[in-house]
Amino acid sequence: MTPDLLERIRASDPLAPARLRGVTARQQLLDLAGGTLSREETAKTLGLKRQAIERRRGAGRLLALSFGKRGYRYPACQFVDGRTVPGLERVLDALKDQDAWTQLAFFVNRRSDLNDEGPLTLLGRGEIDRVLPVARALGEHGAA
Repeated sequence: MTPDLLERIRASDPLAPARLRGVTARQQLLDLAGGTLSREETAKTLGLKRQAIERRRGAGRLLALSFGKRGYRYPACQFVDGRTVPGLERVLDALKDQDAWTQLAFFVNRRSDLNDEGPLTLLGRGEIDRVLPVARALGEHGAA
């Protein structure tokens, strides 16, 4: 974007720079997540019907990001070898009061309280006992 265009946008919408930062941050999270899958792709990945995916999403057993009229998308990082990452549902339950973008940020970002490793990495190694207390603390306090 040119500086002139940015200034015109800022004049018409004073919050435009903040909105742009939000869009950029969400794209970075999606990149860290390895992209997203549609409901149909998720059903195929897990060997389930689309209705089963909807039930799991509704029950908070799958991480799903709302894209408005385009529906829900499922971060690819939560799937490995045709199933969800071990411990995913328990961690999602601990984070149930957080919005989906906060949940995704929790899973994909390295955390100092996990020795600078990401929760998904630890879950992939079966270390749910290290991840769950951190997720519960975030769920209780809402602080990252």
